[in-house]
Amino acid sequence: MKLYPLTLYRPTKRNRSRRFAPYTTDATRLLTPTCQNSQLLEDFEDHFDSLLEKIVEFEADADIGSPCSCDGGIRTTQCHDCTQYRASCTRCFVRAHQNNPFHWAQVWDSERGFFVKHDISALGGTISLGHNGADCPNPKNNILFTVVDTNGVHATRLSLCGCLESGTKIDQLMRARLFPATTVDTKTAFTFKVLKEFHLHNLESKEAAYDYLAAIRRLTDNVFTDDVPVSFSTFLFN
Repeated sequence: MKLYPLTLYRPTKRNRSRRFAPYTTDATRLLTPTCQNSQLLEDFEDHFDSLLEKIVEFEADADIGSPCSCDGGIRTTQCHDCTQYRASCTRCFVRAHQNNPFHWAQVWDSERGFFVKHDISALGGTISLGHNGADCPNPKNNILFTVVDTNGVHATRLSLCGCLESGTKIDQLMRARLFPATTVDTKTAFTFKVLKEFHLHNLESKEAAYDYLAAIRRLTDNVFTDDVPVSFSTFLFN
């Protein structure tokens, strides 16, 4: 029986009539085409229990309730958007996410016994514009603001820069890679990242804006999706 390697493909100059040529990676496995999927599944079967156990572990954290490294608070907050983030107090979470303000804060609810997702503004954080995330010495217009990112819709707080030559509200939003939903007194913006991701989804799989936004809203709240504060028409316009 002839075996076929599991390969990735890359362009080749030698044969332009074929768009791709086989390129073997470290993940190469010798499998017949008919048994490839079943073999991969069998490989996982022995690890299902341990993998499930690791997934369930994320629903709690052994560090919760212990003193924070800053010696000024208790570890109550986790970040599942970061890689290997260690639980911290809320103040350290806000400081650590100065340049990642759209990571969800997973705050432990000791009464109900699980993490509750919050925007960084619920922990006292504010997105400051004009100084690469740092606090502005002359802040103005600390306002409620809605930002749509790839991990959901954030009802957050935004602080505009009041320094000389700081530019208009739209100027400051664009420098922060936030595309305004409107040009007149906008209170909603979309990250460049979410717009690019939708563009690629639409090009590759013809995903409609309605379906993409529906998924974003479910990432925000998979139970009370209709309460998520962003409209389809606003997203479609952008």
